[in-house]
Amino acid sequence: MNQMKVVIETHWLNGWFLRLFATPYVVTGSAEQEARWGATATVPAGGDREGVGVGVRYFNRGSLLGLEKVMVALPQSGATTLVFRNGFWNHDPFRLVRTVPASA
Repeated sequence: MNQMKVVIETHWLNGWFLRLFATPYVVTGSAEQEARWGATATVPAGGDREGVGVGVRYFNRGSLLGLEKVMVALPQSGATTLVFRNGFWNHDPFRLVRTVPASA
């Protein structure tokens, strides 16, 4: 089974607010996994293509905000690292900004 490594970063302008009040989550399929800011979260991937996204919950409750899923192609072996970051405004979604291949 493939694995993905996901790193969640914040925009420099509003990052202090998110790190203080929000908890990030990685979403694959319909499964959510709590994560930590700037730390690598390892999540299982079902096949060679997987839908993945990142969102936040303020105070660990309520609906998941800022979620925008993308489809990523995964290698047969190793773990691809995906880096997500939110935009300038607090309400901007988390977008895939960088992909680091398993061999790097």
